[in-house]
Amino acid sequence: MQDVRLLGRKNGLLFKVGMTKVEAIRAIQLAEGNFDCFARAGSGYCDQADCLFLRDCLVRSQTPKPGDRTEKELSSRMTEAMFTG
Repeated sequence: MQDVRLLGRKNGLLFKVGMTKVEAIRAIQLAEGNFDCFARAGSGYCDQADCLFLRDCLVRSQTPKPGDRTEKELSSRMTEAMFTG
């Protein structure tokens, strides 16, 4: 996280206590004039080949986070909601 903080400072950013690495990287992306898309490449594909965070982004995009629901769970809940009312 220290390297992310340093990069943020170079872009004139200060990060709040408790800000996650993902939030910090997205703030850096916006400050650099890019999309704040870090860890959102759900399909496993990203066309931002020059992005400093690409490798970590793709790994984080494919790693389930605590509390995330699987596609199967979401589909099951939607079907249940449609038929119960």
